[in-house]
Amino acid sequence: MKKILTVAVAALLTVSSVSFATNTLKPIDAEVIAVSDTFDENNIAISFGAISDVHIQKNSYAEKDGDYCLPYFRQALDSLITQANVHDKDGLDAVLVAGDLTEVNVGETNQAGRNTRSAAEINAFTDVVYEYRDTSIGTNFITTPGNHDWRGIYTRDLQGYYDLFGRNYFTDSVADGRKEYRLDLERGYRHTSITKGTQEFHFIVLQPYFGHDSDDKIVYAHDPVVLDYLETDLNAITTRNPNAYVYVVTHVAPVDTARGSEYEWRNAKNFLSEGLMKDPEDAIYSSRYNQDYTYTDINGVTKTIKVNADGRTVRRILPNYPQVMTFAGHSHCPLNEERSIWQGDFTALSTASSKYTTDYPDDKYISNTISLKTSTERNRGGLLVQVDVNGNVRITRVNFSRNYLVDKSNLVIKDVWELEAPKADKSHLNKYSRATRVANNEAPVMSGAVTLTAGTFSNLYDTADTTVFNVKLSAPAATDDDYNIIAYYNIKVYKAGTSTLVKSYTVRSDLMYADINKNENTLRKTFEYLLKLNAGSYDVKIQAVDEWDAVSNWLTSTITVA
Repeated sequence: MKKILTVAVAALLTVSSVSFATNTLKPIDAEVIAVSDTFDENNIAISFGAISDVHIQKNSYAEKDGDYCLPYFRQALDSLITQANVHDKDGLDAVLVAGDLTEVNVGETNQAGRNTRSAAEINAFTDVVYEYRDTSIGTNFITTPGNHDWRGIYTRDLQGYYDLFGRNYFTDSVADGRKEYRLDLERGYRHTSITKGTQEFHFIVLQPYFGHDSDDKIVYAHDPVVLDYLETDLNAITTRNPNAYVYVVTHVAPVDTARGSEYEWRNAKNFLSEGLMKDPEDAIYSSRYNQDYTYTDINGVTKTIKVNADGRTVRRILPNYPQVMTFAGHSHCPLNEERSIWQGDFTALSTASSKYTTDYPDDKYISNTISLKTSTERNRGGLLVQVDVNGNVRITRVNFSRNYLVDKSNLVIKDVWELEAPKADKSHLNKYSRATRVANNEAPVMSGAVTLTAGTFSNLYDTADTTVFNVKLSAPAATDDDYNIIAYYNIKVYKAGTSTLVKSYTVRSDLMYADINKNENTLRKTFEYLLKLNAGSYDVKIQAVDEWDAVSNWLTSTITVA
């Protein structure tokens, strides 16, 4: 079933700001020879969780009571442990945390209290990590900082985590099967592995650098030395074992991959990342190419990156390694979103959040009939990643909002994603590619009648909005082959009997709030939207659009406003 690969591989260089034995790839890193492309749940080699955006939140170190993020973090870990135990007798072997461990939201600059707060929050995070060291996870918490962590001096880099978690979480561990190949705390890079049986599973952590350019865009970059490490290690790992995935952890997703990494999202968040080098022809960012952007690194040193078409970035390195599977946070995108998994030249996944979910840019997908205040915490979630003995992967979307103690069978969001082990012909990257999913997608359907009701209505989306709306649109919610999930609705208002467009809206659906699995579906049955129209007669049309941009038929109704 498996054999040792005998091809000679150059030893990995180990550059570290801490002291431990130099490790090179050993024969234990056996090549996986798949005997089946079907995931074998009876022979799971490793199970690990992938979460992000925990956002432990405190005002000072002394204030521990009333922090709802701590029980959310525990519930996330307990839910992953519960789900892993369903098919894996060894339980959950590790947890990846893709950034924003803490909140540290006392301003972007070094305001009074910010560092005290970062210390309190990372200490609270560590307290929970220690609570689980006697479980199957042991010391296998693999973390990277995020943009929130960047704000605090104690949380912005791997050095802080090394100092606080302790050496046992960052060095070779016989008990937890972990081997450290490369750890550079100064530059923010880690290559570690976990051995189970005769197989070794490799994890690479990339620490981001954040800053602001002259236009106040957020600059997200990696140290050039880190890029050297990444290419060297990926080459060594995949040469030795081309049929196994390599797991890369970042906070911000590689550009234009999983949901939340698209240009429009980054633009809405005022975010300029090195990933922009991917497409110099992009109309939004073309003016920014061939310019130098200056930022300040963690030591207060001013540095510069050049955004250009030939730049060397993570996004340009990863396509050379189809075995890569990335995990990223930052976007808080709910996992009932099928675009949370992406396949192209490699595989990328969004990890949602253990605190709350969102779906921006808000200014594009407006709504005035859904109250955000009661819904954003419904879809807290993360990923359970399980690899079988043949190298195939099953990814289960786990809902952290459900009560696992009451109903342990009700944790799974929608359907699992199953991926074949890496193939030389890259066929393992076809199943969840956009082309494949669009080809297999069915357009949504709208049926029934649209009702337009005159009256006086208030905005439920934003209670601070004092606008008085005078028309309510109601229509049966569209149906779709993806659990009836709709991404958004198009509404167009015309002067009655003409093609003169008066108003046009793009309105978000309740995708973000839908708690969907085989036992529960909380999607609303009726779509509603509020309009403000001047006196006159109007034809109002509505259309549904799904996650893959397939459009439904139009429904039309007419109203006369006095």
